[in-house]
Amino acid sequence: MSVLDPDPPYRWIPEMLDPPEHTIWRRLLAPLFSPAAVARLADRARSHAVSLIDEIAARDPRTCDFVTDFARVYPTTIFLELLGLPVEDLGTFLTWEHAILHAPPAERANRVQAMGQVIGYFTEVIAARRGKPENDLISAAVTWKIDGRPVPERDLMDMCLLLFMAGLDTVTAQLSYAFWHLATHDEDREKITADPALIPDAMEELLRAYSIVQPARKLTRDADVHGCPMKAGDMVLLPLNQANRDPAAFPDAAQVILDRTQNRHLAFGVGPHRCLGAHLARLEMRIAFEEWHTRIPHYHLAGPPTEHADLVLGLTHLPLTFS
Repeated sequence: MSVLDPDPPYRWIPEMLDPPEHTIWRRLLAPLFSPAAVARLADRARSHAVSLIDEIAARDPRTCDFVTDFARVYPTTIFLELLGLPVEDLGTFLTWEHAILHAPPAERANRVQAMGQVIGYFTEVIAARRGKPENDLISAAVTWKIDGRPVPERDLMDMCLLLFMAGLDTVTAQLSYAFWHLATHDEDREKITADPALIPDAMEELLRAYSIVQPARKLTRDADVHGCPMKAGDMVLLPLNQANRDPAAFPDAAQVILDRTQNRHLAFGVGPHRCLGAHLARLEMRIAFEEWHTRIPHYHLAGPPTEHADLVLGLTHLPLTFS
């Protein structure tokens, strides 16, 4: 839920649901994002990463925009294949994603319009899968039943809308911040280049230090938290990056320590609403770290990055130069 939309005219499934409805949807979706299911995507994900990085590494001059040339394309391509959507429509998907998640305040009206366009697109895809199922997530979803009845069409579309936004934005943003850090901290970059076995721990630490999600909640009753009065119906922004830099929970919380132990961060949330795609995100990030630093171990900023902030923090541009 967006802190700017206290009464949204839409329902993101399962994020905006409460138990027991939320529990039902998580049980339906969980097998598709389990560790075993994600492991089956590893070879394909690595192939996409290698292809993109090899193309970037061959450039002359040795420059790129990490966000537009890699971070947006790599995880998005994997996710589109998971849903059974054509990769050639990537440009259209990214335009819709920007309008929904990153449009400036003056363009908020475009958010609902873009969501309508996405739902219209998925309406056609769902109809096609009912007639001719394929080996993808949407084909599986159209066969689901809740309480013995087929899932309502609108609920399927609302689920697709949430998966669409999560799949096209979150790993892109997380990779962008991680590589911004590594491009400006030579010692950290050299550590993971010299010792790839450090990558899993380094990845978790960068997830902690640069958490991107800013969930919101609506108060159901009046409350006073540490002297801050709040009323029922108020929206509260809960930036996870602040919790993950809490010195009471993490020694030297403001420092990035790549081999940090006991790293129980909240980058993927916690509890019933913990990120469904956490296993997939970790796989994609690990492969990106491995393959990029094998092929392009030395890189630095070529200009100032630009950020955006809304439901999810992220970078719009990250210009790099490399050797």
